[in-house]
Amino acid sequence: MSTEGPPASLAAERLPRQSLPAQASRFSIDLAQLLDRHDMVWGAPQGPPADWRAGAPVGNGDFGAMIYGYPDAMGFVLGKSDVWNRQNDDDSQFIGETFGPYRQTHLDDDEQGFERLRREARASYCAALPHLTTCGRLILHLDEGGVIASCTLRASLRLGGAGLTWSGAGTRAEVRALVSRRFQVLYIEFTRDGEDLAGEKIHWDLGRPRLPRNPAPEASAEDGVCLLTQHFAAGGAYSVGVAALAGQCSAAAHEGRLSGVWTPGVRGSGSLVLTVVSSEDTADTEDEARRRLARAVRAGARAIVEEHLGWWGRYWRRGLASVGSEGVERGFYRSLYLAGSALEAGRQSPGLQGPWVGENVPPWNADFHSNVNIQCVYWGMFTNNRLDMVEPYLRHYHRTAAAARRDASRYFRMRGLRFPHGGSIGGNETTQPDYQTLGTDPSASSWVTQLFWQYYEYSQDRTFLEEVAYPLLRDVALFFTDYLIWDEERRQWIIAPSVHFEARGREFRAWGRNSLYAQAMFRGAFQRAIAAAGVLGRDAGLVEEWRARLERLAPPPTTPQGYWKAWEDQEPYYQDHNYLLPLAFPAELVSKWHGPREWYEQARRTWRHLEESGQNCFSGDMGFGGQGLCELLRIGEVETAFKRARYPDEEDAFARNGAVRLWAPGIFQMDHGPGICRVLADMMLTGLAGVLHLFPGIPAGMPARFHSLRGPGAFLVSAEKRTDEVDYVLVRSLAGGTLRLENPWPSAQVAVVEQEGGESTIAPAGLLALETRPGCDYLLRPAATVMEQIPVVDFAHFI
Repeated sequence: MSTEGPPASLAAERLPRQSLPAQASRFSIDLAQLLDRHDMVWGAPQGPPADWRAGAPVGNGDFGAMIYGYPDAMGFVLGKSDVWNRQNDDDSQFIGETFGPYRQTHLDDDEQGFERLRREARASYCAALPHLTTCGRLILHLDEGGVIASCTLRASLRLGGAGLTWSGAGTRAEVRALVSRRFQVLYIEFTRDGEDLAGEKIHWDLGRPRLPRNPAPEASAEDGVCLLTQHFAAGGAYSVGVAALAGQCSAAAHEGRLSGVWTPGVRGSGSLVLTVVSSEDTADTEDEARRRLARAVRAGARAIVEEHLGWWGRYWRRGLASVGSEGVERGFYRSLYLAGSALEAGRQSPGLQGPWVGENVPPWNADFHSNVNIQCVYWGMFTNNRLDMVEPYLRHYHRTAAAARRDASRYFRMRGLRFPHGGSIGGNETTQPDYQTLGTDPSASSWVTQLFWQYYEYSQDRTFLEEVAYPLLRDVALFFTDYLIWDEERRQWIIAPSVHFEARGREFRAWGRNSLYAQAMFRGAFQRAIAAAGVLGRDAGLVEEWRARLERLAPPPTTPQGYWKAWEDQEPYYQDHNYLLPLAFPAELVSKWHGPREWYEQARRTWRHLEESGQNCFSGDMGFGGQGLCELLRIGEVETAFKRARYPDEEDAFARNGAVRLWAPGIFQMDHGPGICRVLADMMLTGLAGVLHLFPGIPAGMPARFHSLRGPGAFLVSAEKRTDEVDYVLVRSLAGGTLRLENPWPSAQVAVVEQEGGESTIAPAGLLALETRPGCDYLLRPAATVMEQIPVVDFAHFI
C-alpha cells in the first residue's frame, strides 16, 4: 500500500460538517424519543446470539467489535478495516498477458477458446490472495456457574454502544461497551447491582487462530498492560492491548494467547479498555498501544463516555428523518448507526466486512467489490449530510488509481484507467479465473467515479473537482472511448463484451453485447466527464470525442414488447444477481422527472413485466443498500417502494442488526447495511438534473418531516408535511447559486423570507428558481401561512 496521504482538498478542515439549526423549524428534537425504539434487541425467547455474525456491532470508524453470547462466555470479535495480510499484493491477476485474446473469444463466439484460456489461467493463478483478517476475540467469563433468569443484549443507536444485561439469584448485572473515537479504545464497563466488586476476579481470554504461512501471535503482559501482536510474513503487523481503568489486569501468555484475570478493585462497577493498533497507524504498534491505553487510563471512564456520547449526539443531529411508519424508519436509523460505526474520515475504507471480521480469511477476502458492494456503503452519506464520511472511499480510490492506470495500459492496452472488480487494499485485481468476465469488465469504473462526481455536486468544492475528481472522471472516459468497437454496418459504437451485473456467473454467456448495465455505466461516465470538463473549462477536444461516442452509442437493449433486457444479443434473463432498471438507478439517467421519455416508458414496462412474470431478480429489493427500491422511486413506484422499505419482522437474530447479508450459512457481509439509509432520504429529498423534489417517495396520506438533509448544489434543507400538503421549507445555501425546486404549492403565491434580507413572493409556477447567496438561510412557505400558527411538536411524534 502506498503511504501517500490524502490530497489537500480532502484535508480534515475542508470536509463539510454543517447542519441547519433545528430551532428555525416548528419541531423540537428529542433523540431518545426518536431513536430508542429502533434499538437492536436480543431477548426472550432466543436470548443473546451465540453466533458472532448475528451480534451487536460497535465501532469508531477504524476498529470495532461484534458482541455476542451469554455472560459466562461473552464474546467480542475484534476487527480493523486496515488489518490486511498483504501477501501477493504487488500486481493484478488476469487471464493471459493481455486482454485482446480473451476478448476475441467473445467476438468469435468461441466458447472452447474461452474455456482453454481459463484453464491456463487457473494453473498460474495465485490462490494465496491479500485479505482482511480478524484481530482476534476477547472472551469475558462474568457469571461462571450462576443461574440466569433473563438475559438481553441491546445495541443502542443513540448512545453508539451495546450492552448485555442479565439477572438471577436476586441480582442484576450489566456489561456496556463502546468504541471511542477520541481515545481509540474499546471501553467495557461491568456493573453488578448491590454488590461490591472490589474482591471480584473476572477471567478473560484473548487470542486469534493461527494464520497459515505467518508467524504465530506474540503475547506479553507487563505493568498491567497485556499485549497480543500478530506480524505478517508479507510485512506489517497489528497489536491488541488490554488494560484496566481501575483495579488490576494481569495475564499469562501461552502459545500466542493471553489468559488473564481482571480485578476491578472498586465498589459497584469496573471497566477495561482495549485498543487495536495496526502498522498503518504507526511502525511500532506495541508502543502506540501502550500510549493509547495510558492516555485512556489517565482520562478515566467519565471522560471517555462523555466524549463518546457527545460525538454521537452531534452525529445524529446532522441529518434526521421521521415518517408515519416505524418499520420504514427502523431501517433508516439502523443503517445510519452502522455507517457511523464503520466510517471515519482519515481511516481506511471498509470492504465487504469492514471493522467486523471473525475469520482468518473472510469470504471473497473481504475485498473491495466495485459492482455495488463498496458504493452502497457510501451512497447514503450524500443526502444524509455526512459528506466527510465519504472521505475513506475517495481516498482509497484516489490512492489506488495508479494501479488502475497500470492495468489499463499494460493489460488492456488502452488509455485511462480501469478499476478492479474484486480489488485488494492495494488496488489490484484479484477476481479468480472462473469469474474473469467480471474481473476484466470495465463498467464498474464508471460507478466508482460516479461518487466522486456526486461529492462535487453535493459540496460544490471546485478544488476537489479539479485536483481529485476530474482526473479520474477523464481517465475512465478515455478508457471507455478506447474500449468501444465501431460497427460499420450499424454505424454505432458497440460495448462488447459486457456483463450485466453478476448475471449468469461463470458461464460463457455471462458475456454479451451492449448489456443494460454497461449502457448505464458508459453513458453516465461520458456525461459526467463532459459536465466536469465544462465546469473547469478543460479538454475541449476530448469533450468533442466523448460527445461523438455518446451520440452514436448503440441504444439500450429492448424486447419486441418494449421492455429492457440484460443483453442485446441474448434472450431476456431475469434471474438472481440482476437489476433491470440501472438507467434509472444507479446511473440516474432517467426518471419520472428527467431523461428521454422513451426510456421512462421502457422502465415502467420493464417493472410491470417483472411483477407480472414473478421473475426472481433484485429490482425492487431492499438488499445492497436499497438499490432496487431506489430504482422504483425514480420511476414513480412510490407505494411499492414504501411498502418494501419497511424493516422485516425480527423473528431471528440475523434480522436485527441490518449489517448482514447471508448468502449461505456462515457468510457475513456488512456492505449493504450502511447504504439503506439512502432509501428514506431519497423519499424525503431527491435531486435530479439540477432540480430538488420534496417528499417524492412519501405516499399520499403519510405524514413526514426531515431535518438538515443535503441536496445537489450544496443546499441544506428541512421540511415538514403533516398532512398531504408541505407546510414549509427551510434552505441554507452553502455555496450560493440558483436553487431550483419543484414547487410544492403550484397554485399559490410562495413567500420567500431571506435571513437579514426581508420577504418577497414568487408567482405560482411548476418550478421555483431562487438566486441564493453563500451562507444564507431561506424560508419558503405559502404566502398565506403564518409560521407562528404552526404548532411546535416533537420531531418523532408521528409514531
